[in-house]
Amino acid sequence: MTDRPLILLDIDGVCSPMCASHDRDDRWAPWSRVSCGWNKGWVSVPLADALTSLSECADVWWCTGWEDEAIVYSRELGVPDWPYLPLLNDADQGMFKLSSVIAGVGDRPVWWFDDEHNAASHQWSADRTAAGVPTVTLHIDDQLGLRSEDVAAAQHWARTIMLQARKR
Repeated sequence: MTDRPLILLDIDGVCSPMCASHDRDDRWAPWSRVSCGWNKGWVSVPLADALTSLSECADVWWCTGWEDEAIVYSRELGVPDWPYLPLLNDADQGMFKLSSVIAGVGDRPVWWFDDEHNAASHQWSADRTAAGVPTVTLHIDDQLGLRSEDVAAAQHWARTIMLQARKR
């Protein structure tokens, strides 16, 4: 198992809430709307700072249908140019990203933020964790997006894994 944990981030509904502008939570304010090729998303400096802090204890990858436009979003948001996980568009797993995640993450510990988790992705997480590979699939309400406590929980989880790895 690779010791450095991996955090997977979706954009729509996770980093960029899907609500009307007047309904956005001000915890990450101020927000700006940006165009990233075919996609548009919300960005904020406080969110960027929180997400960038995750890089201190984990590798961060985009796991989004935006694929290469995620790099444009990274730059607009103000985070490093994190890689994106290419999607296989295989719905056999019941969650269209799950096959791509399974193929891409190997045996690394994974924390996956997404607004489309379902029974299949949660079962995958439970099975991996039971097999000794720490895995979290955190469902995010697409109308609210990431909360500061979600980011803090992922950071704590990743730091704990890094500390455990150092003790081995």
